[in-house]
Amino acid sequence: MKHNRKIWIWVTILLILGLLLAACSQEEPPPEAEPEEPAPATETQEEPAAAPEEAEPAPETEPVVDAPEVSQPIYQWGEVADRLWVLVGYGDAPNPEVVEEGTLITAVFSSVEPTVSGSGGCNNYFAGYESTNDGGLTISGPIGSTMMACESGAEQEAAYFAALETVSAWSLNEEGRLELAYSSGQPYEETLVFAPGETPLAGTTWQLLSYGDPGAPQEVLAGTSITAEFLPETDNSGTVGGSATCNSYSTGYTIDGNQISFGPIAGTMMMCPVGAEQEQAYLTSLESAQTYQIAGANMQIVYDGGVLNFTSQNLPLENVLWQAVMFNGQPLPEAVEISALFTPGEEAGNGSVGGNAGCNSYNTSYETRSDISTNPTTNFITIQSPMAMTMAMCPDEVLAQMEQTYLAALETAERYEIFGDQLVLHTGQGEIVYSADRQPLLGTLWVLASLGDSDNPQPPVDGSNFTAQFSRLPTLPSGTVTGETGCNDYNATFTANLNEIKVNLPYKSKNEDCPWGAGNFEVEQQFFLALNSAAEYRILGSVLQIPYGEGQVLNFQATQPVGEGVIDLTPLADTFWYLVSIGDNALLPYTEITADFAVNDDGVTGAISGSSGCNAYNADIGENFAISPIASTQRACPQEVMDQEGGYLDWLSRAYGFDRAGDQLLISTGNGVLTYQSTPVLDQTPELQRATWYLVSAGNRTAVPGVAATTLFGSGQSVSGNTGCNDFNGSYTTEPGNKLTISGFSTTRAACPTDDLAKQEEAMITFLPSAVSYTVIGDSMQIQTVDGSVINYTSIPPETVGAPSAVISGPEAADTGEILTFDGSGSLPMGSPIVSYNWDMGDGTFLSGPTVQHSYNTANSYNVELTVTTQAGASDTSAQAVLVRPVVEVTPPTAAIEGPAAALVGEPVTYSAAGSQQGTAAITSYQWQTGHGNGTEPIAETNFTTAYWQPGSFYPAVTVADTSGLSDSASTAITVSANLQGTDWILSNTIPGTSISLVFANGSLSGFAGCNSYNATYSSTRAAGSSNSINVGPITSTQQLCSEEIMAQEQAYLANLQTAGSYTISGTTLTLDTAGGPLIFGAAVATPVISQ
Repeated sequence: MKHNRKIWIWVTILLILGLLLAACSQEEPPPEAEPEEPAPATETQEEPAAAPEEAEPAPETEPVVDAPEVSQPIYQWGEVADRLWVLVGYGDAPNPEVVEEGTLITAVFSSVEPTVSGSGGCNNYFAGYESTNDGGLTISGPIGSTMMACESGAEQEAAYFAALETVSAWSLNEEGRLELAYSSGQPYEETLVFAPGETPLAGTTWQLLSYGDPGAPQEVLAGTSITAEFLPETDNSGTVGGSATCNSYSTGYTIDGNQISFGPIAGTMMMCPVGAEQEQAYLTSLESAQTYQIAGANMQIVYDGGVLNFTSQNLPLENVLWQAVMFNGQPLPEAVEISALFTPGEEAGNGSVGGNAGCNSYNTSYETRSDISTNPTTNFITIQSPMAMTMAMCPDEVLAQMEQTYLAALETAERYEIFGDQLVLHTGQGEIVYSADRQPLLGTLWVLASLGDSDNPQPPVDGSNFTAQFSRLPTLPSGTVTGETGCNDYNATFTANLNEIKVNLPYKSKNEDCPWGAGNFEVEQQFFLALNSAAEYRILGSVLQIPYGEGQVLNFQATQPVGEGVIDLTPLADTFWYLVSIGDNALLPYTEITADFAVNDDGVTGAISGSSGCNAYNADIGENFAISPIASTQRACPQEVMDQEGGYLDWLSRAYGFDRAGDQLLISTGNGVLTYQSTPVLDQTPELQRATWYLVSAGNRTAVPGVAATTLFGSGQSVSGNTGCNDFNGSYTTEPGNKLTISGFSTTRAACPTDDLAKQEEAMITFLPSAVSYTVIGDSMQIQTVDGSVINYTSIPPETVGAPSAVISGPEAADTGEILTFDGSGSLPMGSPIVSYNWDMGDGTFLSGPTVQHSYNTANSYNVELTVTTQAGASDTSAQAVLVRPVVEVTPPTAAIEGPAAALVGEPVTYSAAGSQQGTAAITSYQWQTGHGNGTEPIAETNFTTAYWQPGSFYPAVTVADTSGLSDSASTAITVSANLQGTDWILSNTIPGTSISLVFANGSLSGFAGCNSYNATYSSTRAAGSSNSINVGPITSTQQLCSEEIMAQEQAYLANLQTAGSYTISGTTLTLDTAGGPLIFGAAVATPVISQ
């Protein structure tokens, strides 16, 4: 047999490597070593072999130093407080129930208040607590919550709240989970089991799993390791370093919210025999890092053009099939297969290790110990010699030497390290790197091969077909396992980590006519009870082993689903889904990918369409879920979005089947599993709340430069900000899918200093209350409105501009009646153009413009003031004194006003000052005040028309002025009676998210009742007092159906409206007195400013 020349180059190196690489082959040692009849090197064993009886045991030696007794750790409450905990199970302490799939129940115990708060799965909650370091804990009830209606999980939430109120003790178990003892009256011990909800960024060794295109990331090369360990220096900065593949590196980092950036990178400069391109790609990606997100034990860093996916979880040494891939930095030749499987013994730190040494199987014992005084912990290992082995002849001398080298090195093992799914074994003859041979638990179709006694498992009953497929959203603690038995379909909720698993008792279909005949119930029940009682699992290559009971095991074999006949698409008919993840990779946080299914009449073909994150797409679905060529629009989006879209469409094009479980859809593809859910995934509420947003544009109007027009979304669902001249506030709600609703919007009423600011304010107060959705991308945020308009913001504050400087040029003395010229055009703008020049002439006259003319009719000393205002709203005032000398004596005018004494709300009313008498000088202007807050500047006309928009008594007035600057005022009284005609109202205190309107026309009323439009006739009296009668005719409405809650509200409203008997208008409030009580409305629009 000929071998590649490269193998000969490896002879010397692999004399050491041979003993170190025995962990990832599917071959496992036989029950006994038979030198005379060696087991073939290609034989695969399901169970690791014990050491053969004829092997000589290792000689006993006296320890040099007695091993110190290890005490149990003493936990302090500080290790619990101020951390996010996620509930994974509750109920019977030995066999807790896993939380419902799709729910996230959390708890954070504040060390400041002290209070406990979190999510109950639907509602946020809060309560006080008292704790002690010796394990005592009480939570004061009743639990406070947001009290929203829950579409699902209401019973579980209620049970959780009730359990919290009876908590009596806390503890941290060896796995780092928080357990709270409680009692619901059951005869057994009950516990709430929490897992850490988020791994801290700092103090954790992060292992890179994959990098590159978000839709199809590239896995780290087997046998190589890329790590990152963050060491903080301040709250938001520090240093990070680790291994980049074959070189170490270090750099600085800075975080701001979820944004992250790295400084210049320093590192060693060794040549990489393997992974040089990978190392360069990783270091380059750090330079353009943008954001990071930690979910549980995983972290994702988004950089320009891709993502870095890290994990903080490391596989255990034991019960993992380790495949040797590298020795002393050099890859193992592909033709060589060396493995190691460490199987724990009865005592901790002891066990057996066996595997394939290249052409023979081996088996021996090992011991481990850890030194926790070092950082990180140092793990020592000793592998006993001599080993038990088969004695097959190797096909050539090179392989034989390699095997001997591996075994010799294995006997000199000193310590080991595990980075994710990589095992590094340090020996006296070199460093061996193993990679875990481990089929993923999630997404794989597992077929039961045998079950029962672990020493002698039996195949399942003839005619059965027991399968299991596990799926779980990356951000949730529990998922769903689905499968069949050959008779019934089943599903159950489960939770799992790298080696532990808990499965609730499955639910199954009701078919009792099973192919294996009598006893089918017992056969299925044995399988279901085995799943439910399991506490751990291990995956050896493509074999899944789930121990249960006393020495019992379920052995599964991984297989790709093979359809029997044609796949039935009817479960997908008319369904709409939101993509959660592409394989194990979550979507970019500001993107949404959807799938809408239509199924043809034959039930086996159809079509899929939706959004792929940037473009719309569609494709036909043929038999057996064959996706035809996918067509899409051709919009351009940011490169990272386009990369994700390309990955999604590539995965979808390789689809071969699906599985639907409740509100979750799994599409199996040649690349992996696409995971969808029936409710929107996109929710950037934290990003929306993280910053003060500065206006960039509203509709087609660009923000006024130099003005900080802001909007801030508070964590308490309050929205506030400034339009550039007025403060505003209101409330908002967000929903998955980045839906946004702003309500209760109100502003202060200050006049804007410039027309540009007034138009900017008008745009903001028009668009914000009509918001329907939002998108956050880095420093930018966009709000979309109901009519398709957009408001663009940035989190970067605008540059500020200085205030202008007002400069007056004009005379300092004059005679009465002399026309004077004042010039302000020499004023300095200081960065923003001056848009208004407002003059106060000191005699009650106000003029505008860069240059003005004015005469004084009365001798006096006047203070002329000029106020200049820039486009940004900044202003400055300058003053100049003018001495006016007397010329002649003048008399003031006498004002007179005439007008009606009564009117209706909204009815035009005309006042006249024609009866006013001039004094010495002619009357030049009439300035009107309506008596309800509106008025005019001085005008030449003697008549003025206005309207009153609420009933009551008002006192209009007129001020007349003459050319000498003298003036006089007169007033009158008017009583305004109520008039419903032409008014528009919104009902108060409706169900959040709904609106009920009422519009009065001439003898008819109409509106929207929350689900349907309605109309009716009416008649009413009109009076200024509080007793005004109204009679509503028969009400008719459209017949649309809405939710039960909204329909009940609508029916109650229409029934009460029909019985209205009187009404009262007070300001912007309308009250209808009905048989069912008052209906209170607010004006639908602000009271308009009445012009002439």
